[in-house]
Amino acid sequence: MTDRAHDEIPLRDLCTSLGHRIAVAGGCLVALLSLLNHVRVSTAAVRGGLTFLAVLLVARWGFAALCQAHALDEAERNDEEESAE
Repeated sequence: MTDRAHDEIPLRDLCTSLGHRIAVAGGCLVALLSLLNHVRVSTAAVRGGLTFLAVLLVARWGFAALCQAHALDEAERNDEEESAE
């Protein structure tokens, strides 16, 4: 058990969890809509799975972009502090 406050969640865990939840919801929604349009179950499952993978990939790219932007912001802030001294 960790000694971490309940409101203190690392950004990586938050983004990963949110990305997984959105990917699952998107995949399920696409599969359900496919079934409602009278598509075969195997086709609906493939569409849902591909949607899951696509949304998960976009979420990971988004997290990577967020980390890159944060790193650049920190580097710029450090440069400004060094130039101020």
